[in-house]
Amino acid sequence: MKKTTVIPGRRKKYNLLFMTLPFMVIVLLFNYVPIFGWIYSVFDYIPGVSILECDFVGLDYFRLIFRDANVVRTLKNTFIFALIGIVLTPLPMFFAILLNEIKCSPVRRVVQTFTTLPNFISWVIIFSLAFSLFATDGLLVPDPAGDLEIPGLELHHLPGRHSRH
Repeated sequence: MKKTTVIPGRRKKYNLLFMTLPFMVIVLLFNYVPIFGWIYSVFDYIPGVSILECDFVGLDYFRLIFRDANVVRTLKNTFIFALIGIVLTPLPMFFAILLNEIKCSPVRRVVQTFTTLPNFISWVIIFSLAFSLFATDGLLVPDPAGDLEIPGLELHHLPGRHSRH
C-alpha cells in the first residue's frame, strides 16, 4: 500500500485562499451586485410594478440630466475636487518628513501638537465656534441693525436675537 504525501506548502496555500473568501464575497456583494440596479435607469420605473411591465425609455433620462447646466457644473466641480484631493494626497507625508528634519525638539513638538490638534477636536465644536464668531450678533461681525434705530424694524422677535428693551 502506497502512502500519499501532501506537499507541505500546498495546504497553507489553500488555508490562505479560504481566508480570503469572506473578503471576496464582500467585494462581490458591494461592488458588483449593485450594478444590476442600473437597469432602472433605462426604464420608467413605477414602484410596485414589475420592471418588465414598465416602459423602456432608453437614455432619455440621461439626456435630460446632461442638458441641465447645474449638473454639468456640479460634475465639473466634483472632478476638480477629486483632482485637488489626488494632488494634495502626498502633502502630509512631505510635512512629516520636513517636521522630522527639525533639530530643535521643543519647536518640533509644538508644531506637531498644533498641526495635529484640530484632528482630535470635534468638528461640531469647530463649527459652533465659527458660527458664534461670525454670527451677526457674535464677536467678529457687529449687529447690523442693533445701533440703528429704524422705526418699524423689529428684529428682537427673531430666533437668536435678544431684546434691547
